[in-house]
Amino acid sequence: MEKSVGERIKELRQKAGLTQAELAEKVGFQPQTVSNWENGSREPDIAALAKLASLFGVSLDFLLLGKVEEPSISLDDMDDEKRALFLIKKDDAKNFEKYGYAKATLLFAQPYYGRVDRRTQKILDAIYENGCLSIFKLCLHKCLENNECKRALEGSGALAVLGDLDKYIRLCVKAGCLEGLKAINLKYFAIANRTLATDPVSFHLRSNPNPPFDGYKTPSLSLETLNYIFSYQDISKDILDYLSEIEFFRDRGNVVYLMTDQVLCCLYRNKYFDRLEKAIDEMEKYNEYAKEIFDESLSGSWYTGKRMRGGAIYFLNNSHSDDSYLRALVTPINAAFTLAQENKDMVWIKKFNEYNKKLNDLFPDLKAYTITDNKIKIMELENKGNAPVEEIFELSYVKNGLLDIHGVLATDYGIEVNGDKVTAVKAKIKRTKELKPFIQSHFISPYELILGCLKNKKGKELFQFATDLQFAELENAVIEGNKDVVEELAKQLFIPSEGYLKAIENAVRASQNIHVYSGDGEDEEAAERERARQVSEARSKAESKFIEEQSNKYRGINKEVYTALLKRQFSNIHLDSIYLDFNLGTIGKEKERIVNEYIEHLEEYLEKLTNYKALERDYNKITSELSQEYLLSELDRGESDKVVVLICKRLQIILEFKYGYTGDLFTMIDTLIDRTMKLHNCTDDEDNSYREYQEEDRIFTKRIQLLHKLRMKRNNIVHAERKEVEMSESEIRECIDLIELLSK
Repeated sequence: MEKSVGERIKELRQKAGLTQAELAEKVGFQPQTVSNWENGSREPDIAALAKLASLFGVSLDFLLLGKVEEPSISLDDMDDEKRALFLIKKDDAKNFEKYGYAKATLLFAQPYYGRVDRRTQKILDAIYENGCLSIFKLCLHKCLENNECKRALEGSGALAVLGDLDKYIRLCVKAGCLEGLKAINLKYFAIANRTLATDPVSFHLRSNPNPPFDGYKTPSLSLETLNYIFSYQDISKDILDYLSEIEFFRDRGNVVYLMTDQVLCCLYRNKYFDRLEKAIDEMEKYNEYAKEIFDESLSGSWYTGKRMRGGAIYFLNNSHSDDSYLRALVTPINAAFTLAQENKDMVWIKKFNEYNKKLNDLFPDLKAYTITDNKIKIMELENKGNAPVEEIFELSYVKNGLLDIHGVLATDYGIEVNGDKVTAVKAKIKRTKELKPFIQSHFISPYELILGCLKNKKGKELFQFATDLQFAELENAVIEGNKDVVEELAKQLFIPSEGYLKAIENAVRASQNIHVYSGDGEDEEAAERERARQVSEARSKAESKFIEEQSNKYRGINKEVYTALLKRQFSNIHLDSIYLDFNLGTIGKEKERIVNEYIEHLEEYLEKLTNYKALERDYNKITSELSQEYLLSELDRGESDKVVVLICKRLQIILEFKYGYTGDLFTMIDTLIDRTMKLHNCTDDEDNSYREYQEEDRIFTKRIQLLHKLRMKRNNIVHAERKEVEMSESEIRECIDLIELLSK
């Protein structure tokens, strides 16, 4: 029965190893359109037929009528190499074999054969370039049947592949040739940017990678090709099974499945969830086995050891000898975990997180990436949408019952203003004012927490706090309900003594009195910043010293929790005289002061931004109106006095906006000269770059003279002074060039 047009299109597509979607993309149609052609519900028009004929290298007569054009010359009359390329283009496996091109060594070269000849390489390149599935399968079959090729593969694996290894792998996948992938041991490749079969990756498990221990070697596979394999629409089940089943070692560990993390990511990306679940289950079981080896290696045996490399942990036997071999390897899940977070896929975020947590419990040194339960709760709230910002902040900034007040104030979470700084600051001020009740309702000091629980009779919360702290005296006082003892213990634990505070105050005062210089002249703004830094450093040292002394003072206390509480307290409230009268009232006022000061800071910044915006508008307007071309044109018209005034107007806005100077034009010009045109005034007998400095001094001197003359001429014009200042047209032109330079 004669085939239809659609059937011929389908046959040609499959022969080319294309999916319907890939064919649609190549000819510029929708996948559904290609599907309609193939099932006969729609006929392609003449334009589509022409594109298809060109793509598949057939005639329109063949597509429409199935008529095969005979070549103008017979295959026997063709040149040997041209005939091979002609058959490759047609993917004519039958004639390719008939004329002797399908040799066992076409895809794989045996090591002792030496370099591949140019003709063979050209034929092989053409097979890859044209994606000839029929010819490829024929050659692969011949190679795998040949005993010499088999021996070469067993000895060299992927190193025996000719040409581009990734192209070979892709054709195996398209052709469904699992044996071709097994022949090169694809499962034991490493992911790297190198794709040539002759370029294997070496990974070393010992500190010295030099011979005689040469490290383990494996060919490399590009991540792009691995992704292609798993995303290939018509991938065979056998190939998918082969790559998805996690195997850990082969041959005493000399071959390792190094692609585990990326394979899991591919399974997740392409929604092979059943296979992914199975793989993780197998990995968890294996990790338990690896833990047994780990414990064994810690039993004092001199010949075992462990190495940490690339996010995985290796265990070795005979690690001090040249025949060290791998006994175990465990792998965190990273790539798929990252992708799940990008997708906001809470189901798999939790599963991957749980796997890595278990891995960390088994091997704490590994430090596999995990996220906290609070972070997961935040993600879930964000996914639901419209979650109150206070609820997010509760999870993000409250730890051990204490709020990180400065963290809450500093965050921009939930503020979206599309890059407009003024709008952003206004939104931040509004949000900060709205957060006042939230901040007042939370504790910022452990002392405040204890007093608050006592006042509000929250015995359960207070007992939980004392239990977490593991301070027996406090626990007993809470159980006995002795408020005075609880309050006194809280004071001892968290409030510095008056003498200690006095010493801190003196250290801070000393750092404030330090005289700081910046450059040749004192820059008060820079000096103030340096003083503030030194004050902060003095406080920080005092706080660290107090924390260390306190944590060593009390035996039996949970030092980790205690230290965290003190650090949070001092991050919220500086170690200074406020602690002399530390009670619920003063702490409440301190919260209000911190919030109000932050709002004032934002309002000051907003004012600067607003002024900056206005100045920017003026700058853009003036520089646009008083462009170099306009000033020169006015000068050509003989308006020299007008041009001088306009030059000064433009110079003033440049100094204000670009340089940040303030004051009148005279003052700003003096500042410009002082800061950017200092003369070296050196002689050639000094150890310096005299000629360069001499040329720079000449340029600066000329500019200084021009600027002085410019401002005097401007005053002469504007204020009608009697003293005439002469300024030539060439000098005015130089001034125009100078302000153009200053504006860049």
